[in-house]
Order: sequence, then C-alpha cells, then structure tokens
Amino acid sequence: MVGLYLVGPSLLVHGTEDQKKRWLEPIADGSAIWCQMFSEPSAGSDLANVATRACRDAAGWLLSGQKVWTSRAAYATWGMCLARTDPEVPKHHGLTMFVVKMDAPGVIIRPLRQMNGDMHFSEVFLEDVRVSDADRVGEVGEGWQVALTVLANERSGMPGDGRPARPVGARTDAPAWLAELAADGALGDDVLRDRAIQVYVSECVADLTEARAVANARAGHAPGPEGSGQKLRAAAVFRQRAELIKDARGLDGLLSTTPGHIEYLTAPSMSIRGGTDEIQRTVIGERILGLEREPRLDRDPPWSRSRRGS
Repeated sequence: MVGLYLVGPSLLVHGTEDQKKRWLEPIADGSAIWCQMFSEPSAGSDLANVATRACRDAAGWLLSGQKVWTSRAAYATWGMCLARTDPEVPKHHGLTMFVVKMDAPGVIIRPLRQMNGDMHFSEVFLEDVRVSDADRVGEVGEGWQVALTVLANERSGMPGDGRPARPVGARTDAPAWLAELAADGALGDDVLRDRAIQVYVSECVADLTEARAVANARAGHAPGPEGSGQKLRAAAVFRQRAELIKDARGLDGLLSTTPGHIEYLTAPSMSIRGGTDEIQRTVIGERILGLEREPRLDRDPPWSRSRRGS
C-alpha cells in the first residue's frame, strides 16, 4: 500500500522518466514492496528536523543516520528516504529525497514489537549507505516539496483506518462488524445500538470523503490540505469502532481472545501514525480556515543552529 498510495503517485509528479520506467510497474504488480523512511527519534511531528545526512562524492551519495517507525521496512525492497544535504540553510530547504535499496550494504533493520503483538514498524540505521544520483527524486534541496506530496497522498488517498477502499454506492448491507454485533444480540441495548449507528454513519461519511478524494485525483487535482480532515475522521472512526466492539462484549471484552482485541490495541496508534491528530488540526486551521500561523523561531535560521534551540 505504501507503493500504491504514497510512492507511486509521488513519482508521477517528481520522478524522472527513467525512475518511472524502473519503479512504477513493479509497484503496480506487487513485485516490489516499498517503505517510507521519514520519521526519526528527533523528527516526528517536526519532520523537517531530520538529521540523517547525505554527503555527495564522485560516485554519488553516502547516507548516514537513523529512521524510526518505518512501516514494512523488514520486508521492503525499496525505501523512500528524506535526508539532509545542506545543514547551513533553513531546515526546510536543506533536504533531498532519495530511494534506498533496503538490502544495500550499511542498511540495518530492527523490527519494533507493538503492544498489539505486531512487528509492522521498524527502526532503520543507515551506515554510509551508497546511493546513486540516479536514485535521487527531485532536485537537490527540494526534498521538502517531495515529502509534502508523499504526505498529501498518504492523508488523501490511502484508506486511513485499515479497511480496503470501497466505491460510492457499493455498500448495500450492514458492514460485517455491525452484522456480527446484531447477530450476537449486543444491539438489544439501547445505548450500544445508538453508539453503533453513530459509528456506522461516521464510517459512511469517511467512505464518501475518501471517494471524493479519489474522484478529484482522477480529475487531475493534486491532493491538498483537505486530506488532513480525512485522516482525522478515519482515525476517529477506527478508535470508536474498536471501543464499541470491546464494550459490546461486556466483561468478556476484557479477554484477549474476544473478537476485536487486536483492533482495540491498535486503535491508539491511528491518531499518531501518518501525522498526529494535533498536526492535522494545525494544517486545517492554518491552510483551510486561514487562522494565524503559530509563531516559529526555527524556520529562518540555518538548521545547524536551529536544531540546538538557538
């Protein structure tokens, strides 16, 4: 899904013809799995603070640094990696995007076990990893623009709550989770039934919002800040549905063997992964509602100085 929803559409915008020929078909047919190496221990919500360095030499680039929360890194073929190529300019301007072969010498991948038992995320260490200049996406110093395209695609086009996308009008029956609650008799309780219908309506709204994003993309419109609204809605729906299914089981809902347990443990992460809820609300406030931007003292100084808090 990272290749189909994030990397592929971004390569269509920023990739060279050679890169499109090399990478798009394997993305489309599933023969190459991709991951996205953006976040770092000191660069999560403040993504532009990335410290992974890319140094140029006669043979291309050498990348060194650490990434974290990299989805699917443990079995990915390629990784799209945001790195700093110039520390002496403001932090948003000194970044460049690269594509890294995940089995290249110097790439060390350590899966991270989550509280739901999954090992979906990994931390990735880059130790003088050789990258050809032909695997640089976009111009040197324009990595932030490429990253924004990737993030916009993530928030607008990728099913944010873990369910496969459905076309408008495809739903004619109750979703499986609602039908199962009804079959178990859980909806005989007036309060639970009311909660279930609220979740169902919110889920339908999320589907329609996602369908609108798909229609806009097919019409040639680039994804924009409105994707943050979809990201917020999808995360909320996932959490509300997981909590409802647990609560509907009564005391049995405390057991790890009951249906929906994994989703319940996964739900808190939905408000963090792909950009926190707080970041999405800031995007909506500043870029859609036109509210005054928060004061920033680290936007103009060189990154080498601003990272020290000066």
